[in-house]
Amino acid sequence: YKKQKQQVTLQQQSIKDSRAVIEKQLTIEEQQHLSEIEQYKRQIAIDKEIVKLKQDIYKTAESQMKNGTITSVEYLKLFNEWKRASLTAEMDKLMLVTAKLNYNYTKGVKQ
Repeated sequence: YKKQKQQVTLQQQSIKDSRAVIEKQLTIEEQQHLSEIEQYKRQIAIDKEIVKLKQDIYKTAESQMKNGTITSVEYLKLFNEWKRASLTAEMDKLMLVTAKLNYNYTKGVKQ
């Protein structure tokens, strides 16, 4: 009986130790996800500025093309840069959603 009690005590301690390790790992993961979320928020703010600037450049190019001061190739290049910046911004928004989902999943696992 005494030996069984010792085994149970050792198993309980092992479970407590395992639980502590898992909780620590989950806390680290949470922090990583929060950092990722903040990174994407900052990037999205930068993306907005870039898209606005590219759009302004495109609008200027549109006028210049109508006036014949730039070629259609130059115009299309600027249009593509604007659209590429817009797509990058949308991709970063999706990455933010993914990071938030990962954070919430990790939070849910921890609780």
